[in-house]
Amino acid sequence: MWYTELHYFVGAPGLLIFIAAVLQSAAYLFTNQLGLRILLLCGTLLYLTYYFVASETPLWSPIIASSAVCMTSIYGLIRVLLDQSRLFIRAEDIAILERFPGLEPGVFRRLLKLGQIRYLRQDEELAVSGIVPDTLSYILSGNVKVSKSMVDFEVGEGTFIGEVSMIQGVGATATVTGNTHTRIIEWDRQNLSNKMVKDERLRLAVEALLTRDIAKKLAQAAKID
Repeated sequence: MWYTELHYFVGAPGLLIFIAAVLQSAAYLFTNQLGLRILLLCGTLLYLTYYFVASETPLWSPIIASSAVCMTSIYGLIRVLLDQSRLFIRAEDIAILERFPGLEPGVFRRLLKLGQIRYLRQDEELAVSGIVPDTLSYILSGNVKVSKSMVDFEVGEGTFIGEVSMIQGVGATATVTGNTHTRIIEWDRQNLSNKMVKDERLRLAVEALLTRDIAKKLAQAAKID
């Protein structure tokens, strides 16, 4: 019978249970989501095989239960693969992604979808000192003028505007005016905050980006001083 041949191929059924348990136990030692999910899936597949060969007739109850676990594991694995893949990112957006080291492509897609890329048609205030801005902006190209403590200076691309307000909910620490033709990504602050509450990975990613930007600005200020 078919199960006898399969039994001969895989060896003693008890060995399958042992290997499956080892794989699933080892999975929890991984901090990497991809490795964790692959090991869990392999362990589940071995359990499924065991339920087919352990007796003369398949053990349908545990097979059905394990199949459900297997399907959810496959779904989770596909989501992880998509989050780590650049496959669905447009070629022109890859350059933007590369500005954010460590940001997963899947999180980047969600973040970019929430924002709007635009050129400033005229000099435009992006933040006013002491007032909580309605938007969070990131400079893709061009320059903005920063007025702070009676001092004016310019900053260029690769800088967030409104990051302190986004993290702490306080008024802007400077007045920032974008120059004509400056290209920015702009997010509605309230909408982004709401999405971050619902999406933990998005929240952690945005906070990491903004914290890194603040640290860079502090380091530059220290050099100037």
